[in-house]
Amino acid sequence: MENKKKHEFLVGIPTINRADLLNEVLPKYYEDFYKNDIFIIDNGNQNIIERKEKFHLLKPNKNLGVAKSWNKIIEKGIELGYQRVLILNDDVYLGKHRKDVEALIEKLYHADIIHSTKNFCAFVISTFAYQMYGKFDENFFPAYFEDKDYMYRLKIEGGYCIESEELDPEVYRNSMTIKKDIELNNDFGLNERRYVSKWGGLPNEEIFKTPYDEKKN
Repeated sequence: MENKKKHEFLVGIPTINRADLLNEVLPKYYEDFYKNDIFIIDNGNQNIIERKEKFHLLKPNKNLGVAKSWNKIIEKGIELGYQRVLILNDDVYLGKHRKDVEALIEKLYHADIIHSTKNFCAFVISTFAYQMYGKFDENFFPAYFEDKDYMYRLKIEGGYCIESEELDPEVYRNSMTIKKDIELNNDFGLNERRYVSKWGGLPNEEIFKTPYDEKKN
């Protein structure tokens, strides 16, 4: 495993039904991040524009869901020796160069997670933090509340999560994806109830300090 410099990062993009949008921006990403490994998880068996070098594509035989996809991307970063992983939605274009992201990581190097003001459509996570605080909860399937859950866990454990406009995408089309994927939209309510059951309240209204208010040994 090659040792990466502390500001270098893997780029990861999970996708399920928006190859049309993703393929629009992939050639730009290949220029913006020409020195970075890029790892795409195709949960929808789509045709993805590939590149020759530093490109990794996983096509599972079923939808892994957001949390498991993020976990696999971060674990790929650990495997390749990265200390940071940049994860992007398939329906955004970040519009930042590799050096811009590296500068942000250097400026906020103490942060475990840096995320866009539009939540986790774009975020950078420390692989050390992932190994310390654990995986994204894959019970939040297929999507929604896995990000809120992780942020609350960081808060409880003393982790550091920072919101930054510098990770706001240049192109943001999240509403288009939600409207297209009715199944994801329907699962919002299910995962909202799961979150309340786990933490005793909605985000910013939690009352439990351990999942499901279980007592620590």
